[in-house]
Amino acid sequence: MQRFENNVFDTALLFEGGAMRGSYSGGAVNALLEAEVYVDYVAGISAGATCLVNYLARLPQRSRRCFVDVSTDPAFGGWKTAIKGKGIFDTHHMYYDMTEPGGMLELDYERFAANPALWRVGVYNAERGENVYFCADQVDTEQKLTHVCKASGSMPIATPVTYIAGEACMDGAIGPSGGIPLDVAQADGYEKFLVILTRPRDYVKENRLPDWIYRSLLARYPRAAQALVDRPANYNRTRAELERLEAEGKAYVFYPEHMGVANFEDNPAKLEENFAAGYEQMQRELPKVKEFLGL
Repeated sequence: MQRFENNVFDTALLFEGGAMRGSYSGGAVNALLEAEVYVDYVAGISAGATCLVNYLARLPQRSRRCFVDVSTDPAFGGWKTAIKGKGIFDTHHMYYDMTEPGGMLELDYERFAANPALWRVGVYNAERGENVYFCADQVDTEQKLTHVCKASGSMPIATPVTYIAGEACMDGAIGPSGGIPLDVAQADGYEKFLVILTRPRDYVKENRLPDWIYRSLLARYPRAAQALVDRPANYNRTRAELERLEAEGKAYVFYPEHMGVANFEDNPAKLEENFAAGYEQMQRELPKVKEFLGL
């Protein structure tokens, strides 16, 4: 297949995670693709990794299926799958079964591999207590890609861990960046950022549970438990850094104006509405986005 061509080379495109709140980002992805905004460096975590894959493969139809249609599958998730030990979301079914040829989330891997952009997917290694960012050098098959994306979206407590090279891995959102992959883009030398968030501008993260509950539920992975305790501070620090970069003209941050769903939403109509809202907002903001990117 002929290689894709990109048109933005000095900016990193970053996707925050957020489970089904990613439906808003999925709509934004489609607006960017429709406008032929093709960034040459993309990083994502958790649901943001799914956005990354669909953006780089330039598959707007799959973007919608991943965040809207997926909820119509009876095996998608819920308390029934949780009771069976498969998680609030059955990530094994979503990332493996549904991505098989003919499946709802079938991936055209050739299209993904045809994009020369540098990319990074963040995963939290619960054994070592650190975030690891995977890239094309380590992930060179469709099977490896779906496995790494599954690991990146393996929410602690809510879904089973994913093993990579024999080590337990979890959602990259509990790492030092708080779920926004700004750190890896900066480490890779980028100083300009287009950031797609799943929380509004005025959001401040707080822990919803006492520390001891995290430590009890994740007794087998004490580093992950501590990471959850530390997550609000990490997330809020990254958000503050983004605000500083935004004020300096070095970041364009897409804040959802009308986020209509929570992490575990499974209502197709609500997800469809949220997807459409993300698409509509990005369409409105495209003139400013293009100006920021020099397009």
